[in-house]
Amino acid sequence: MAGWSDGYVTEVQYTGKFFPHMAPGAMAFACVRQGVRPPELGPGSTYLELGCGQGFGLNLLAAANPDMRFWGVDFLPGQIANAQRLATAAGLDNVTFDDLSFEQVLALPEGRIPRCDVIALHGVLSWISPEHRAQVVRILDRHLKPGGLVSVSYNALPGWSALGPLQRFVKAQFERLPGPSEVRAVEAFRRAKDLISRDARAFGGSAQLKALVDEALAARPAYLLHEYLNDHFHPFYHADVARELDGARLTFAASSQ
Repeated sequence: MAGWSDGYVTEVQYTGKFFPHMAPGAMAFACVRQGVRPPELGPGSTYLELGCGQGFGLNLLAAANPDMRFWGVDFLPGQIANAQRLATAAGLDNVTFDDLSFEQVLALPEGRIPRCDVIALHGVLSWISPEHRAQVVRILDRHLKPGGLVSVSYNALPGWSALGPLQRFVKAQFERLPGPSEVRAVEAFRRAKDLISRDARAFGGSAQLKALVDEALAARPAYLLHEYLNDHFHPFYHADVARELDGARLTFAASSQ
């Protein structure tokens, strides 16, 4: 994993899934619960997803909100091709997908992507380099309207603290194993399960880890690759994310989950 991917998994595409907390109505409701006034989301509103993957969720939101305009960007060409095919098959004319890196988004001429009422990222911050996180902050600062909403989900600490040794172990095993990426990912987790079953001290005999490894082995290998095996893997404390996003003049409003 090198070159244009900058350590991000590219040989296997990410899974396609819908996450309800990314719906504009869910975000607005989360704000209202905390006494924060959300932007007006309706006809003419704009929504941008950074790292939109297969575009399944964004296409679903576009179908459910025909009076809004949706944009999705992702730097994996195959994923964008799949997203575009789905939009065409569904007859959607209010969603646009672009094969762009964050650096390329920043290089676009003014107005190529409009200023948005909502910008969303799912998981992305936890999987990319500090340089690319800085690019995300610049995109948010440039493309979010005053009073707009940003939805950022990430692997959060302290919840991910116990998973740190597991991630380091499976990443090291993955890099040593031969064969296709998906096979190596599953085998790395199998080895972790074997050690946990032997009460290896590195894992602390954690019941949480045992359950998580079982869940991982039941998941699609593509999910394991993107969730655990990127070169840049960063769980964050909320305060650290808030500090980075301060560079885009953003303030925490509410949790949508």
